[in-house]
Amino acid sequence: MAKQYIPFDQIRDKARQLLIRDSGRLSTSNYTPYPGKTLAPMSSLTQRARGLEERRTAKGMPYTNDLNTLANAPIEGINEGNINQLQDFTYDTANRGLETVSDRLRNQFGNNFNRYYDSFRNNVDRNNQLKTNEFQSDLNTLNPEIKKLQGKKSRFAFEAISESGKNKYNREKALIDSLNKYGEQKHGIVNKGLTAEKARFDAEVNEPYGRIENLNSVLNSMDGIDSSTSHPDVLDLQGKQLIKALQAYGVDVGKPVDQWMTAPRTNLPVYQGKLVEPVNDELAKSYELAENISPFYKDKNYLDRKLARKSLVDGTNSVNNVVNSLPENIRPKFESLDEEAKKKAISDLTALNSRYIKQGMYGSNSHLKSVTNRMQDLLSATGESKLKAVKEDLVRGIADKEYSDLNNIDKLTQYDQLANNEFGKVLDDVKRSNLKGLEKWKNAQENNEQLYKSYQAEKGGMNPKLLTNARNSVYEGGVNSGINTIFNHFNNQGIDLSSISDLQNRYSEMEKERTSNLDKIKSLEDYKLQAEELSKKNMGEYDNEKNQRLKLGIERDELNNKLQNEIAARINLEQDLKKRAELQNQQKVLREREENANRLRVEQEQRQEEARIAEENRQAELRRVENQRRQEEARIAEENRQAEENRISENVRIANLKKTELDRYLKSATLRDKLYNDSAVNGVNAFSWYEQNPTHGFKWFLENVLKVPSNTPDNKRIIARLNKNLPLYLEEIKRANYFQNRYNTYK
Repeated sequence: MAKQYIPFDQIRDKARQLLIRDSGRLSTSNYTPYPGKTLAPMSSLTQRARGLEERRTAKGMPYTNDLNTLANAPIEGINEGNINQLQDFTYDTANRGLETVSDRLRNQFGNNFNRYYDSFRNNVDRNNQLKTNEFQSDLNTLNPEIKKLQGKKSRFAFEAISESGKNKYNREKALIDSLNKYGEQKHGIVNKGLTAEKARFDAEVNEPYGRIENLNSVLNSMDGIDSSTSHPDVLDLQGKQLIKALQAYGVDVGKPVDQWMTAPRTNLPVYQGKLVEPVNDELAKSYELAENISPFYKDKNYLDRKLARKSLVDGTNSVNNVVNSLPENIRPKFESLDEEAKKKAISDLTALNSRYIKQGMYGSNSHLKSVTNRMQDLLSATGESKLKAVKEDLVRGIADKEYSDLNNIDKLTQYDQLANNEFGKVLDDVKRSNLKGLEKWKNAQENNEQLYKSYQAEKGGMNPKLLTNARNSVYEGGVNSGINTIFNHFNNQGIDLSSISDLQNRYSEMEKERTSNLDKIKSLEDYKLQAEELSKKNMGEYDNEKNQRLKLGIERDELNNKLQNEIAARINLEQDLKKRAELQNQQKVLREREENANRLRVEQEQRQEEARIAEENRQAELRRVENQRRQEEARIAEENRQAEENRISENVRIANLKKTELDRYLKSATLRDKLYNDSAVNGVNAFSWYEQNPTHGFKWFLENVLKVPSNTPDNKRIIARLNKNLPLYLEEIKRANYFQNRYNTYK
């Protein structure tokens, strides 16, 4: 079919008719508003950041209560109550030793000991009271140093916990800042897409006006052409240009001219490609990871750090704790001292008993006095050793506790540093994922813009007005004008975190994104698991991995049930660990705790077995000592019995000897007295006179003392009798004195 020839004037007239008709129609049409969104909804990241900020504002700085406890705790060292408690404990312990010794002496000596008991008790009690007072004086001397150490520890603990609170606050602030930045980034990307879509809509709505303007521009440029005077070639060229403008206008110039007004329009192709790249998988992964990080994130050393901090807070009453635990801790040492004192008492009593038995003075006053003095010395030495042990253990316990707290302060600082490092690495890893996704987004967005530029160039080539402008190098008024309309405000702008303030990152307060399940990431293991899960989800392996995770979750739940008792014990140990269930999702932690529980159980069984063996050995040793004691007591009793029998036999022998000597003495004294009485002459005892005058005889006695003659027969018989009896009398005097001395010897 031959191509129809249309004169230039006919083409121009028809174009003007079309222009007038369509201009009239558009002038009466209503304005079409943009039906889509123009502002991004508030992202779940921003919502999360707001929630965390409100939570932190309501809760205040971390560990405020702990800091108040430390600030208000008095620095009193060993207070008066502690001293009284220790004095009562040591005094009561010493008095129990007194009663034990008193009972033993009473059993041995019976009622003979009772008259010494009061003096013995008073002396021991007075010595115990004196030692106790000295003990109080020693504690008062030590107290300033203890207060100084306590104050130093309290100050360091306050600073460490305060710094730990700042570290926790900074970790949460870093999370909130990251959420805000990622939220702004997401708002910027979404707003960029919304703006581009609105620009696309506006371009489509304004397309008829643009076509009219372009066609009108072409017609205006041809107003000065007169077909009657112009060269046919010029008219032919102008006609071709006008035909092309009508094609760009949408007229099917292949149809007859009289159908151009009624034939359907051939619209220019509308760009259907992506104008703005949406949030890609890597960016979405970083957003979800950041949003799921819990403010209750627990690093690997969380429990140790919490225990260290709790021990510092509980350490405000460290002296009271040491004093309260001292009686139980020092009991084995007291038992050892008591056992040693008991052995020493038995040994000393045995030695004293043997000595006084040999002297035949068992049970005498001297024996009892020696025993009570020795027991007083022994009790005094034992009490002094106990007081020394109490003082040493008290000072050692307080120093160990205070230095343990100082060590916990160093540990708390180290744990905080490790927590900062671990949490910082998590945030850095999220940021790396974000930057990786951002780089992909930039490359894809650059490709989108290049494709749109190609579309605009192709479209401009169909429009004579745009093509003319392009040939004149006024590119901003040509093809690029359409690109700038679509990508307005985005030229030379980045979307990374450093330039986020340059973006249109505003958002709607009324419309909000739906939030996901929060607080999924509470530990490093949770983060690794979540990141791996999101990565596999992006690679299309999420369903299989999900089934495996469900299976592992069931197995983990079964393991959790088996380990419930161990977890409950841990919860009792850490009363303030209310959310222990969060750690049950950590497979590695649970396995370690089960291993620890098994190890503790084995160690407990070993300790119980060692305790049982030690108890059996102790009981055997007690039985052996008791048997030795009984044998010793039996031996001593036998020796006492033999000594008593010997004493009785000796007494009987002495009594017999005394009786014999007494009989001899009485017999001799009777004979002596008879001879003495028989020597009386005329009322004067001749033997008594003789004892005073041994140089004169009885003849002289009669003549000069009695004044009687000595030569009478009777007087001669008297003199003879006196001379005969005098030797006998003198002999009996000697015998009587001898027997009397012998008798007195056996008293």
